[in-house]
Amino acid sequence: MKHKYLILTILFLFFASVPNNSYLKLSSSSLLSSNDFINQGDMSSTYLTINDLDWTIGMQPRNWTIPLNFSLGSGYDYELNDTGMHFFETTGTYDVWVGAHAIIPIENEGLRITFNGRARANHIDAVSIQMLVYHPETLMLIYYWDVIHKTGDLDTGYLSFDFPILFEGFHEVILFLGFGDGHTANWNKENWVRDLKLYNEFSEEDIVSEEIPTVFSSNYSNPRGIYWKDEAIWSLAGRGYTYDKIFKYDAQTGDVLMELDIDYHPYDITFDGEYFWVSEGGGTVLRKYDSFLNLVDTFALPFEAWGGLAFDGQYLWVVNFYDDLIYKIERYSGNVLDTILTPGLRDVSLEFDGECLISCDYFSNHIIRFSPTNGSIIEIYELPLHKGWGITLDDNKNVWISDIDGKLIYKLNLVLNGSLEEPPEEPPEEQPTVTLSISVFVLIVPIFVL
Repeated sequence: MKHKYLILTILFLFFASVPNNSYLKLSSSSLLSSNDFINQGDMSSTYLTINDLDWTIGMQPRNWTIPLNFSLGSGYDYELNDTGMHFFETTGTYDVWVGAHAIIPIENEGLRITFNGRARANHIDAVSIQMLVYHPETLMLIYYWDVIHKTGDLDTGYLSFDFPILFEGFHEVILFLGFGDGHTANWNKENWVRDLKLYNEFSEEDIVSEEIPTVFSSNYSNPRGIYWKDEAIWSLAGRGYTYDKIFKYDAQTGDVLMELDIDYHPYDITFDGEYFWVSEGGGTVLRKYDSFLNLVDTFALPFEAWGGLAFDGQYLWVVNFYDDLIYKIERYSGNVLDTILTPGLRDVSLEFDGECLISCDYFSNHIIRFSPTNGSIIEIYELPLHKGWGITLDDNKNVWISDIDGKLIYKLNLVLNGSLEEPPEEPPEEQPTVTLSISVFVLIVPIFVL
């Protein structure tokens, strides 16, 4: 039975028998596994720590359009030493980001940021760690993320995080770590960051591999839904220099070919052969655009669109992950023709490969191929980077992914154009050469608002 509210805690000792440079293909009954960026590329061992940087303590108005303007403020306290930082409410804070920021020199094309983080509060909405990056000259926000947010626990314990982020053209950036407070109530928010490592010689070449042959940065903001058309990636994005945009990128160079400011919160994008369709997070309207990003029409839905959007050649498919449903929609009348259960925990984007629907599950960080007839899972693939969001297929059925945490759009060495046949229960007798690895992890999977 599928549950709307779900908290899984799995302590799992995993002996991985996976060929080098290949994807872990899981059956529908397999346990979800964690994944890290650590094995990608020839990573430099040079990094900065908390002790290498000059940190400024204070608070910033909780607004994406206000330049960095720190003041010491009040209502909180902190501890900062050579190994970690700890911020906590005392008399209370409101509508601010509280923490520390420092200037980080960029020696190459970006940063790889790793740390162990913990968050605790008296209310579930207050459990978070905020990571922000500001432009060194304009002081405007260029990267935003809740690295811990609504995990389902009032105390998360320490969790490991790994963010590869490209900042092309920057010689330095301003990194902020702390908590965000949008509530008038004092819920005794506190968080910890320790073992911070900033690999500031990080480059695109550290990501490119046989597994990921092409990658480029979504320079302006966090990428969401994506779609391949005419040798270009059409991408939705949010929380950058402006709040939301639609971009058209050259798929090989990452150059911006076209962009459009929008005034709503986009989730996913698809194309019906003539028009683009864009879903809005929590909205009941689909928007239709031509190939020049002119708004042509709007389309009313009888439900809220939370999640992916795809076109199968005849019908639209729209996700509402709060209802655990995917709706099959007649695109002219708006009639709901059918529903199937969502295959993942948070299916934020959809694609269609000619036979199967494919989702990118944000919570588990997996690609899921499933039947549009009954929703049965055909294949599950683990993503190699941190947080996949958008998914699309190019003309050769190669998979492209947007990574919302790393501000990346990348191509996988993976082709999805198979049949609807269920995978065999038993693996084939001939097994490839394997590499034995052991990892122990705790997976906490919540079902809450992104």
